[in-house]
Amino acid sequence: MENSDQEGSQTKSKRVLLVNPPQTQPKQSMKRCIVPMGLAYIAAYLEKSGHIVKITDCIVEGYETELYHDDDQMTFGLKQEEVKDIVKDFKPDFVGVSAMMSSESHNTHDVCKWIKDVDKNIQVFVGGAHASAIPDHLQNDENIDSVVFGEGEESSRKIVEGEASGTVSSELMDMKDLPFPARHLLKMNKYIEIDMPTSVFGKKNRTTQVETSRGCPFNCCFCCTTHFWGRKWRAREPEDVFEELKFLKEKYNIKEIDFTDSNLVVNKERMIELCKKMVPLKLAWANPGGLWAGGLDEELLSWMKKSGCYQVTFAVENSNPYILKEVIHKPLENLDRVKELVKYCHKIGIDTHAFFVMGFPEESVDSMKKTFEWALETNFTSATFNIVQPLPGSELWDKYRKEGEKDLKHINLRYATIPHPEISKESLEKMVDEFNTKFNSSAWRRNPKMFVMKYMRVALKRHDWKFIKRMFKRQ
Repeated sequence: MENSDQEGSQTKSKRVLLVNPPQTQPKQSMKRCIVPMGLAYIAAYLEKSGHIVKITDCIVEGYETELYHDDDQMTFGLKQEEVKDIVKDFKPDFVGVSAMMSSESHNTHDVCKWIKDVDKNIQVFVGGAHASAIPDHLQNDENIDSVVFGEGEESSRKIVEGEASGTVSSELMDMKDLPFPARHLLKMNKYIEIDMPTSVFGKKNRTTQVETSRGCPFNCCFCCTTHFWGRKWRAREPEDVFEELKFLKEKYNIKEIDFTDSNLVVNKERMIELCKKMVPLKLAWANPGGLWAGGLDEELLSWMKKSGCYQVTFAVENSNPYILKEVIHKPLENLDRVKELVKYCHKIGIDTHAFFVMGFPEESVDSMKKTFEWALETNFTSATFNIVQPLPGSELWDKYRKEGEKDLKHINLRYATIPHPEISKESLEKMVDEFNTKFNSSAWRRNPKMFVMKYMRVALKRHDWKFIKRMFKRQ
């Protein structure tokens, strides 16, 4: 009877290849190399369901391969023949391809074609933020059989087990049902060796990514994640996160964590409990994607510091209350409180970074300059000033909708694509670029202690003057 059950399980098992495509970005941008958490979670979920899974991350496996284009863009990652050889060798029944960034969706289409060139009988499905935001861009591709809308674990299982096809969506995952990401299917040592995580200002050398929650209860106009994660914030239990962190330290000798949550500090009590559990692990950590300043206070920041937090990234976006409330819909009413929190961070030895978004048509040029001055007065150690973009899946995409793959390729936070009544595209780009350079190059004068802690630490770690020079521009 036992043998019969095993045979049935083997018959049901499918061979599934999950692919993270090559990446395209401006030539001057820093090449990040982070664990594709979405694919790692899907892989773990499919393995738990009895399937044979392989992950190919074209970025880490082909990190040194670069292809330069005429439009100031560069693509890096595995080449076409290398991907095809992997498909031929593994002989998958299904291939799942990631489509996270709309600006890189052409790479997803390319990978899907490469797969079908090898064997048209392979079932190809695509998921990710881009797939959830504008699935029709993928549905029209003859090389794609199914599109996953929203979270991918259960939808991918349904596709692989023949329960669904076409555009497939599932209920939001119960975080208690998530296994740890299948890092054993990834080249973990190479991510660590390359050492280009989300934050280039890392304190330690052995860094990886961890997700403790999904979703965000807010609805900022430029954000595209609500189609993907949803606006219902769901968090893992602190004990579960602690066990994963402990595992990472013991298995891979991890010394630093990038928390990839969209909104890490929604629940203060839960975050303090997690921090308390992290203290004995002695891990350094940051949340490079940005924290909601409204969820922070001195008590929480103190526990964050004790647990190993060395940098807080404030997702402020703007200093104009009207733009924050009426245009962005950002729940951040007390900007003076932000100044107090930044001052407290510096007092207890936490570095501060900040995100700003500029170029809204409703925002005057004078208002943009005041936001820059406010950032200086607030004394963030460093900052990133971006230009607003109509990202697919966001409110702005619906308002300033662009059509066609050509438009998607040029979605980039360095470039102005929304017309502004007061300033030209070229002048806006130049002004914001100058904001980045002026702000970050003045760190040594504004806050010499934090400058030494942040920039000198990286200088000693990298031993690369060209790399260090780029840090003072857009980060």
